[in-house]
Amino acid sequence: MPREPIFIDDLNDERIADYRDARDVELRGSRFTEQRFLVEREPVLRRFLGSGYRAQSMLLSPDRFEVLRDLIDEHEPACPIYLLEERSLREHAGYRHHHGVLAMG
Repeated sequence: MPREPIFIDDLNDERIADYRDARDVELRGSRFTEQRFLVEREPVLRRFLGSGYRAQSMLLSPDRFEVLRDLIDEHEPACPIYLLEERSLREHAGYRHHHGVLAMG
């Protein structure tokens, strides 16, 4: 059964804390390891979901979620899927090159 997304309206919500300032190299070094990594952008998420790795969570813009809904339903990830408006997502992550698609592997 497909997971329903969880809308986030507070950038300080602890459920998305791992994504905060994800572009900062110093912060990334302390949070991400070989067992824990950040997936960015739609093409990478598509490969990731098809790879057999398990996502810990996803943080998507509502628009990207709609585009990826079939893929997510097909793979039925057992992780929470958080939705955050694109502008807030850019502010929270600290950059825009993710194009509304982030996941924690």
